[in-house]
Amino acid sequence: SYSMAITLGNLGELEQERGELSEAIKFYQEALSISQEIYGDLPHPSVFTLFQKLGRVLLSKGELREAQRYFEFALEKSRERYRLAYHPDVVAILVDLGDLSIASKDYGGGILHYRTALEMQKKMGRSPLEATILM
Repeated sequence: SYSMAITLGNLGELEQERGELSEAIKFYQEALSISQEIYGDLPHPSVFTLFQKLGRVLLSKGELREAQRYFEFALEKSRERYRLAYHPDVVAILVDLGDLSIASKDYGGGILHYRTALEMQKKMGRSPLEATILM
């Protein structure tokens, strides 16, 4: 059920905060499985947010290729969902991709993702400081 997916996602966040990254991944994957059963291929925020969270945990574990796969899927689905190019979810995923690029020593890619996110923030009418605080 949807509430079970939410609870599993919350447990994933708790384990991530505690530094128990493998446990966090298990909870997030279980929540993702339930969310995908509910929403199928629809670009629903519950699904792409879990992909993003999994990407963040994998990035923390140094599993950069796997993290990239999750972030790119989250970006694709969030852009599909929000046909308007400018949305805070899209910005947050771009920042994650920037972080991933920096961790991969792809500084040009990091700059590109961060600048794209910054331009979106400006077009959404947020100052860079305000936009950073909201992430």
